[in-house]
Amino acid sequence: MAQQTSRSTAAELAIDAAIPRPEPANVPPPTAADFKLDPNRWFGHVEKAMPLLAKPRYARTARYGFCRCGEPVKYVSEIQRRYESYSNLIVLN
Repeated sequence: MAQQTSRSTAAELAIDAAIPRPEPANVPPPTAADFKLDPNRWFGHVEKAMPLLAKPRYARTARYGFCRCGEPVKYVSEIQRRYESYSNLIVLN
């Protein structure tokens, strides 16, 4: 039985840390509750969780896989900004 030798230099430790480790197949995907986020609220909750789907660690376990989630987050934020601007115009008049 071969023993694993311990890394001693900083360079060896850095190289070892950079090597991606496969995750077990039976690990369930993270949920909003794992991050203490409400899956029914966009701002401050889903808005924070969606960009994680662009990371391979989360995309592998997600139902639909990888997502470039920066685009929908930006889109919804722009809609909210416009809504607030229009609401302020109505209140002022």
